[in-house]
Amino acid sequence: MCGIGGIYMVGNDLLPVEATEAMFKALDDRGGHASGVAWLWQGADTLQVFKGARTARSIGSQAMAKVGRMVRYAMFHTRYTTQGSTSNNGNNHPIVGHGITLTHNGVLSNDRQVFNYLGMKRLYEVDSEAINAALSQHTVEILPELVQGSMSIAWVDSTQCNETVNLFTNGRNPLVIGRTVEGHVVWASNLYHLDSFNLESHFNAQPFKHYWVGPSGVIESRWVSDQRSSPRVLGRNSHVASYGDWEPSKPFKSSSATSGSKSQTKAVKTPSRAENLIVGGWLYDEEREEWRKASPADYRRGGF
Repeated sequence: MCGIGGIYMVGNDLLPVEATEAMFKALDDRGGHASGVAWLWQGADTLQVFKGARTARSIGSQAMAKVGRMVRYAMFHTRYTTQGSTSNNGNNHPIVGHGITLTHNGVLSNDRQVFNYLGMKRLYEVDSEAINAALSQHTVEILPELVQGSMSIAWVDSTQCNETVNLFTNGRNPLVIGRTVEGHVVWASNLYHLDSFNLESHFNAQPFKHYWVGPSGVIESRWVSDQRSSPRVLGRNSHVASYGDWEPSKPFKSSSATSGSKSQTKAVKTPSRAENLIVGGWLYDEEREEWRKASPADYRRGGF
């Protein structure tokens, strides 16, 4: 597992450094192999990134000194390594590539196939980069359709708007979104990671719903899939493996040929049967009209 968290400052208030640093360090309980932060200063056009193969507790103060207080938002990550050495800093989060800056909690099972599908070359070894690649060519609807595995993510698409932070989960990892009494938006893997903030409200992100927030501070959302499942909620010291007991309620059905494409002039290749029906390790049996765990043979038949 990994930890993600962040804060979006509404208005021109100064970043609450102490509370934010405490959240960053608290995320260490979900991964201590590497950590990092991406942020946008108020009035700036370019994101800044600071990361390395150290724990958040060891670099937290240094990171916050770089971030400063005149910040529009900051996205944090603590890494538990599953693929891609921490010695290559490109593998550590936030993942920067293909016009996307991403923090990801989860494990993907078909990252190589995603790159083949998209016809793109990878920059690093980390599986999470497949999400960057998918989002660089398509809207978020592509994720539940194409990318297999677990994911709770926060990202910024620099090709669209650097001032918008996006959030999404497929329900296999926790994601909590809250608002402080000052009106700022915060998010984290678990609610207790936000203990350093004075929260006015919070909620568990609904799987397969895309949330986003901009300078207005309004948390907007929309469904991006026909799939539904209950949010994963974990208590303090409850560490469940990324491949948990998540089960979808119904299969994803592809929409029109251009649905999910950033460019309406670029057609989206229709996913194969396996890509369409194997979702997060589950396969939809059309004859029985029910989901079951996908077997290795199912993946081999689909070319995975």
